Amino acid sequence: MMGGIKSGEHLTYINYGTPKRIDYFSAFIAVGLERKEKCVYWFEETSEKEIIDSLEKCNIDANECIESGKLVVSPATDFYAKVP
Repeated sequence: MMGGIKSGEHLTYINYGTPKRIDYFSAFIAVGLERKEKCVYWFEETSEKEIIDSLEKCNIDANECIESGKLVVSPATDFYAKVP
């Protein structure tokens, strides 16, 4: 999957033990959305509602971004490869 990242595309990972991690993720995503980039937010230890609330604190209309396809918010299990 990582081999598919092209020049100009960005990834971030913040350890799940990091206090206020949702705030860091939200700020990173907010900048991408402000730059008109498509953003994907995979989550494990939080909920979609918490993510949307955090993005709204950054003045991002998360629901509009999701509906328009600019933002994808999905459980991390959707990203992980399924191993038999």
